[in-house]
Amino acid sequence: MNRQNKIFFLGYGLVVWFLATVSFKFIGFDENIMWLNFLLLVVGMPLLNIVGYRWRKVSGNDKAKASALFAFSGMMLDSFLILFYPYIFTVDRFSLMPSEGHYLAAWLLFGNSITFLTAIIASEIEARKVTTTHQVAS
Repeated sequence: MNRQNKIFFLGYGLVVWFLATVSFKFIGFDENIMWLNFLLLVVGMPLLNIVGYRWRKVSGNDKAKASALFAFSGMMLDSFLILFYPYIFTVDRFSLMPSEGHYLAAWLLFGNSITFLTAIIASEIEARKVTTTHQVAS
């Protein structure tokens, strides 16, 4: 993977996770719709990763590297969000209760897990296509 793609996926991940966290803060938390937040991750994270792969023409094992960089920047942001949760999420009218921090942490970890799983599945699909193409050519 070239340097520009590395920088892109670090920045892309930071922007995506920042926007996701801001939306979580302003949409708020409601136990009745929490399943929707998780469902959005199941659909949104693979879509965002695949768009990034195609836009930057990332293939093969580089997809795993790209997703790791994408998730890494988000995880760095997440560590500060969890550490400073009381100061970030409980200070205004969009507040989450301090006792609800574990929902945010679970949501962030789940999103990163989906990101890594997307890389594994996308790499496997590409490997199968290459194997099938070589078998047909033989």
